[in-house]
Amino acid sequence: MERARCKVCGAPLDPLTGYRCRYCGDWFCVHHHLPELHDCPGLKRGPGEEGYWFKPSEVEVKVEAARPLRLVRARPPLSALEFKDLAASTLVLALAFTILWDRFYLFTNPAVLVFDFPAMLLAVVTAFVFHELAHRSVARAKGYWAEYRAWPPGLLLALATSFLGVIFAAPGAVYVEGVLSRRDYGLISLAGPLVNAALALALKAALPALMASPAYLTLLWNIAQVNAWLGLFNLLPFPPLDGYKVATWSLPTWGVAIALAVAALLL
Repeated sequence: MERARCKVCGAPLDPLTGYRCRYCGDWFCVHHHLPELHDCPGLKRGPGEEGYWFKPSEVEVKVEAARPLRLVRARPPLSALEFKDLAASTLVLALAFTILWDRFYLFTNPAVLVFDFPAMLLAVVTAFVFHELAHRSVARAKGYWAEYRAWPPGLLLALATSFLGVIFAAPGAVYVEGVLSRRDYGLISLAGPLVNAALALALKAALPALMASPAYLTLLWNIAQVNAWLGLFNLLPFPPLDGYKVATWSLPTWGVAIALAVAALLL
């Protein structure tokens, strides 16, 4: 059976390197899977001169102003599916990090999982959830449809590798529809790592002023480091990481962002 090939460059694809565009349905390599990189003919949503168009299930609100009538999207909270996917990803990642942290005690004292899970859950919420919601918020602020979707194979991989002393996780991503501008894609991608770096720097700056127990301070320090590591990793300029999209849009912006992420990690 002949292997599928990227429609743009003809590179052979397999289940790990192939991406099917959710707009036009064609298959592409990692370098051409973004809609704006293969001149996707299937994009029908997103900001345009005639107005904002979204999924039929979304609420459309007519807004009258001095300019011609436009259709804009009301901004509901998380949908039921999005909340379920985000909650499942958060719990699985927290469990994976707890297993990683306590892997040497799993068989001799499994109760440590119960005590350490809340701390890992807090770390995942601040690092992972805030990261994804930052992508989502910027995309929606620019008028795009954006929702988080979990990737079950990536979550299973995180659990499996946590027993080995390292975590390879691809829990899911915020899907954004209708982005045609490299600048918008860059700004949306930049939002997540910047939130991580800002949280890490804020926590580290606040630690000296906190009058708390050493265990509590250690927990906050670890949360700051998790945020710093996640922000720095996502800014690496390799697809499909955020840093690749930022660097493709603006190399100077990427340089400033990764310098900030390094500072958040080392300070």
